Amino acid sequence: MQALSVVFHPLLLPTIMFFVIFRYVPQAFRPLADENVPYILLALSTTTLIIPVLSLLALRLTSTIRSLQMHDKNDRLVPFVFIATFYGVTTYMFYSKLTLNPVLVLLMLTTTLLIVLLTGITFFWKISIHSAGIGGVVGFILALVHIFPGSELLIPFVAAIVVLGWVMTARLVLQAHSFSQVAAGAVLGGGFCYLMMMVFS
Repeated sequence: MQALSVVFHPLLLPTIMFFVIFRYVPQAFRPLADENVPYILLALSTTTLIIPVLSLLALRLTSTIRSLQMHDKNDRLVPFVFIATFYGVTTYMFYSKLTLNPVLVLLMLTTTLLIVLLTGITFFWKISIHSAGIGGVVGFILALVHIFPGSELLIPFVAAIVVLGWVMTARLVLQAHSFSQVAAGAVLGGGFCYLMMMVFS
C-alpha cells in the first residue's frame, strides 16, 4: 500500500499527465514540433518533480518538517507553499517563454490553482492530496475527451479511475486519512480540474 502512495505521488502526476496527452492526444502539443516535446517534458519534470522533491528533503534535513510523509497537517503548509510557487513558475514559463497550445497552459494553471486551494484547506483540515491529485487526472482526461473529440482516451480514463480507487484504498489502509478526507480530495480534484478545463478552454 505504501508503494502505491509513492508510485502515484502527486508530484509525479503532471509529468504522467503530459506524457499521456502526448501519447493519446498529440494534437494538444501543436504547434510545438514533436522533436521538442522531450525537452518540454524534461523542463516540466525538473520544475514540478525534481526541484520540489529536493526542497522537501532540505526541509526535512533542517527539521522544518518532521516527516516526508507529512502526517501532521501543520507539516504540510510550508512545503505546499514551496510547491505552489514552483508550479506557478512553470505555468508562467509555459505561458510567456514557450509556444504551447493554450490547453496545456490551462492544464498547468489549473494544477497550480488546485494546489493553492488545497493549501488553503490544509490550514483547517487534512484533505487527501493523493486523492485530489489522481482525481484531478480523471477530471483532466474527461475534459480532454470533450475538447478533442475523437481522441483515444478511453484506456487512460479507465486506468485513472482504477488508480484512483487503489490510491484511495491505500490511504485508508495506511490510516493516513479518513474516508471523508479521501472522498473530498477525489471530488474536489476531479470537479475543479474538469470545470476549469471546460469553462476556460
